[in-house]
Amino acid sequence: MRAAHWILAALAAASIHCGGDDGEGGGPDPATLDGDRDGVVRAQDCDDSNPGVWKQVTAHPDADRDGRGAATEGVACAGDALPPGWSADGSDCDDSDPGRWRMSEAYPDVDGDGRAGGALTPVCRGDALPAGWADAATDCAPDDPARWAELGYLYRDADRDGVTTYGVGVVCSGNALPPGYAMDPAGQDCDDENAAVFAWTGAYVDGDRDGHGGEAGTVCAGGYALPGGWATESGDCDDGDAQRWQWLSYAYVDRDYDGYTAPESGNLCGGWGLPSPFSSVPGWRGDRDCDDADVSKYLSMYGYADADEDLVGGGSLVTLCTDGRLPPGYLATGGDCAPDDPDAWREYAYTYRDADRDDHFVSARGTVCYGTALPPGYATTASAPLDCDDADPSVHTALWGYVDEDKDGFGAGQGVLYCTAGTLPADWVATGTDCAAADETRWQMLAYAGLDEDGDGFTTRIAGSLCAGAALPDPYRAKVAGNDCDDSDTALWRWTVLYPDADGDGIGTPPREILCLGEAIPAGYSLEGWDAYPADPGVQAAEEDPLAAPML
Repeated sequence: MRAAHWILAALAAASIHCGGDDGEGGGPDPATLDGDRDGVVRAQDCDDSNPGVWKQVTAHPDADRDGRGAATEGVACAGDALPPGWSADGSDCDDSDPGRWRMSEAYPDVDGDGRAGGALTPVCRGDALPAGWADAATDCAPDDPARWAELGYLYRDADRDGVTTYGVGVVCSGNALPPGYAMDPAGQDCDDENAAVFAWTGAYVDGDRDGHGGEAGTVCAGGYALPGGWATESGDCDDGDAQRWQWLSYAYVDRDYDGYTAPESGNLCGGWGLPSPFSSVPGWRGDRDCDDADVSKYLSMYGYADADEDLVGGGSLVTLCTDGRLPPGYLATGGDCAPDDPDAWREYAYTYRDADRDDHFVSARGTVCYGTALPPGYATTASAPLDCDDADPSVHTALWGYVDEDKDGFGAGQGVLYCTAGTLPADWVATGTDCAAADETRWQMLAYAGLDEDGDGFTTRIAGSLCAGAALPDPYRAKVAGNDCDDSDTALWRWTVLYPDADGDGIGTPPREILCLGEAIPAGYSLEGWDAYPADPGVQAAEEDPLAAPML
């Protein structure tokens, strides 16, 4: 093919040299030119600037350059072979990814738990499946990321009451069996469909559902309660009537229902209490009917005559058979301390008296006859302090006062007791502990444990106390800090045991010396004192324990 193109090009060139022209005597026809010298004239060459391509062919775009084109077709300018970016193969299912070119079926990981499942689904892939796909379906719950594996179980707790029953099977779950499934037993549930019951329990049949049983039996029950129709106790004297279940004794009867009972004893089957007219205690009005044949007269009542009509009776107690009400002129309450005075009827005891009516009391015991309550000026309780002058309503509170000469809020000297209206006179205060009565900057004794004369933070141990203000002044300190060996020099503050180091090897020898130092150890001394060769800086330790025996 390429040879034929060269022959045509040569003939065209010969025609030009033999005097051929374009009819107007001009240059050669541009369509007959071969710009890229590939033997194909421009009129037939699809790209006359590139000798490698000259013809248009139908091909498939290969965007990801993996040698396989997309299914769509296009026109490419080609030569003996297709140029890069084109392919004769149109089978690439994803022309944007060179790692994927063919369709196959696989299982998707829909829930993102790292395991695939569900139905086989078409997927574009290469030699390997893309992420999120697998050739095998291993996820038993493809739509639930919390479950993926089928786990076996031996016991089941369907009602989730914490008690299991035997039941072998498998369940789709995660790393462990879900609630309601187990490999180990937890009791033996007698009813795994009802969380309220789980254990066989001995009980008594309760036919009338009154909570009291009769015949003994066994029932599937819960931990603390029995199901309906069963009871924990027996002895129901009538299991067909929920209102009766126990034998009750009675000692009184009120057959006319007037609230007064008559003595009579016996037993009957009852419930929470004896039915009327039976009772184990006297009636609410009494146990002796004063006239049991007349319902209008049934109650023996006791009253006091109320001559002054102040609703408090006086005189001797009178017994009356009544219809439940005392007749006019009689009251159940007696003890009128003033039977002829309607405004006074009761004796009140008092322990405090307020003669000047300033609401401050003094101790005073006695009694007074009055009406509904103690009259003003009398009381059984009183707030402290008591009245210091019950004849003067302008004063009432006794206060100790101390002269505050320097006006620092603390007084001194001999205390004076004032009867006041609640406050001390000017220049007098309630505190008398001022240790410097004429100095307003000092008022209290403060203890100190040490002194720091040089201000280096280390104290000498000297304890005592001094009169001060809110805090101790310099150089006094409330707490000791070290034991300053020279409180006049900030560079010296500790006593230190040292040993002379004659050979300068860092280890000294006795005799020891106790020096007042700061941070540094002076030259010629060491904290250590066990050098067996004090004249030889190359030897420090003794061959034997220097404390064991002297060297010979």
